[in-house]
Amino acid sequence: SSSIAKAELNSPQFALLLTRELKARLMEFHSAMELTMIINAASKLRISDEELYHRFVTHIQSRMGKEAFHVRDISVIVTALARVNCVDANTMSRFADCAVQTLPQATPLELARLMYACMSVSCHAHDLFTACVLQNREQASSMDPTGLSNAAYAFGQCFEVAEVSHLRYLQKIF
Repeated sequence: SSSIAKAELNSPQFALLLTRELKARLMEFHSAMELTMIINAASKLRISDEELYHRFVTHIQSRMGKEAFHVRDISVIVTALARVNCVDANTMSRFADCAVQTLPQATPLELARLMYACMSVSCHAHDLFTACVLQNREQASSMDPTGLSNAAYAFGQCFEVAEVSHLRYLQKIF
């Protein structure tokens, strides 16, 4: 399904069949990488079955209780959920809390992706946003010009979805 998503094929019949298959076999996906890849592919295929995403969230959060998910995985998961509008601020806050554990290992792009997804669903995760600001500021001091411009662009995209209450964090990113 990942390669089909990259090819941007939009077949309602394929989406219906994939949705049915994913619902039937969701519990077979165990690792953070598997779950991250499948939810990202499903969202890029614009599968819009809310029940499927609710089951994804429940299963992922159950797996998070058994293994730590890296911020890299969480940022992709929350971006996928935000892409298809199948997540609320409370659910996003739970993911944000889990992301804080591995935040020191995050790249500026992962930090920006995580903040963008949270902001796009009106999540107000103060601890996460504060930690992202501090982490990015620490990394920014040693970035080369290319890295700095890439980070600026990634965080600049957050302004597209930010609410007024989010601006205080974005203004402190650099």
